[in-house]
Amino acid sequence: MNFLYKLLFFYFILLLNLNALELLSDYNKSKIYFPEKSWEQIKHPSYMGWSINKLAKAKKYSQNISRSSVLIIENGVIVYSWGDLKKKYNLYSIRKSILSATYGKYILNKTIDINSTLQKLNINDINNLTDTEREAKISDLLKSRSGVYHPAAYETKKMKEIRPLRGSHKANEYWYYNNWDFNTLLTIFEQETKKSFFKTFKNDIADKIKMQNLKLEDMRYVYDKKSSIHPAYPFRMNILDLARFGLLMENNGKWHNNSIISKQWIQESFKKYTILDNKFCNSYGYMWWSSKDIYCARGFGGQWLVILPKLNIVIVHLVDIKKSNRINTKEFKNLFFKIINSKLL
Repeated sequence: MNFLYKLLFFYFILLLNLNALELLSDYNKSKIYFPEKSWEQIKHPSYMGWSINKLAKAKKYSQNISRSSVLIIENGVIVYSWGDLKKKYNLYSIRKSILSATYGKYILNKTIDINSTLQKLNINDINNLTDTEREAKISDLLKSRSGVYHPAAYETKKMKEIRPLRGSHKANEYWYYNNWDFNTLLTIFEQETKKSFFKTFKNDIADKIKMQNLKLEDMRYVYDKKSSIHPAYPFRMNILDLARFGLLMENNGKWHNNSIISKQWIQESFKKYTILDNKFCNSYGYMWWSSKDIYCARGFGGQWLVILPKLNIVIVHLVDIKKSNRINTKEFKNLFFKIINSKLL
């Protein structure tokens, strides 16, 4: 009886996930599919040139290292998935790439001047910024090269330990993964646009690509008023909605024939302003990571959105960090290549 109950339970979970999908039998590889209320899923990965056996091995590897949810998209069609597709996860630092994407419209229409300095913007903090620190521009913060090493909200223990000494580098002189830059960019966005970032993202992007489950209450400000006046802005999102955002970025900001995010801004965001090393997705743009022909939004513990525009592939990997279920970059890299090597080119 226990086996029967388990079988019925897994069948119920499968039905829940399939409610968000539609099986696709007549696949046209020259077409980009954009999900409406639901995604379309290929009946069998081999129809799109994927090895089901290799995908199964990738899934087994993933399940051996974590309880992850994974979604593989090609041409806007779900090729393969595992885990809970409806559960909402904390995206952690993927929030930064979302903020970068939202900035584009307002920089290109001149509402925000990317060359404005902190001095001109009247940006300060609890421990007053120096005149040299206030020479940093918005562009420097987007590149995480501000030279401002003030304490920040939502810093990890490691970030605090390796934070450079204040005054040790000038703006655009040195790259440091700096939550002060990322959080202050939220303050600047809301100050210059006179809009809520969360409402703007939802109106400008999420609603236009028909995210099904994102609510305003899934986005919140996190303050650490002993450290900084500038809050962090974590998101909770499920894997299906995050994949919509990935598909939008992979398609140069277009959804059907509508331009949601400027192609020019996406190209500028994906540039390698800092080349850190030759490892996986380890160069930095405007709050996006990249390596050769691969673009990533990544978050603490194993949150990954990977975009391969030349292959029309999007891979999303989300983990429930609260259950001590995180994976490291090396483990994700191994999983990524197991997935990509499943494609029979």
